[in-house]
Amino acid sequence: LMLPETINVEERSVEILISTETPIRQYDYWSGSYYEEVLLHGEENVDLTRAATAKLRYMHGDGKYGELPIGRLENVRLENRQLRAKAIFSQANPDAQMLWNMVLERTLTEISVGGAKRDMRITEREGQVPLVEVLRWEFREASLVDIGADPSAGIGRSLKDNEGEIMNKLEELRRQLAMRLPLPIAYA
Repeated sequence: LMLPETINVEERSVEILISTETPIRQYDYWSGSYYEEVLLHGEENVDLTRAATAKLRYMHGDGKYGELPIGRLENVRLENRQLRAKAIFSQANPDAQMLWNMVLERTLTEISVGGAKRDMRITEREGQVPLVEVLRWEFREASLVDIGADPSAGIGRSLKDNEGEIMNKLEELRRQLAMRLPLPIAYA
């Protein structure tokens, strides 16, 4: 596998795609039911107040390698309805070296977003799971993960790799909502 073009081995940095508007199937343990969630990525949707001090974590801080950040994020930005940043792996954290090596060998390539939901809109859909659109949310961190919820997010994901596919899915979803057509289930 080829390394991403944006990787800088000396600096231990790489461009990452943190999150997109890809619908993600979720489970609500309180109600015992499924729903699809979309984090909207317009300027009016995402609070980037913490972006200047945002950290790169492993598995959202859970487990053996998650206690300390494994790096920092720079140039956190919204670009074409996607959240992107430059991830710089820590020189001081010995666990970061191991995880960086796993990025270099392409063992770890997926990214997951951490944040807080502030405002949502729920649309019930006949014969389908409900759609939850997160209208306002606060970005807090990005995590290197072994399996991410958003298959579009990750290390070395270029804009041209998935822009068309994501926009097509979103436009179809919006069209079906406007016409109240049954929506396909994206994840089994």
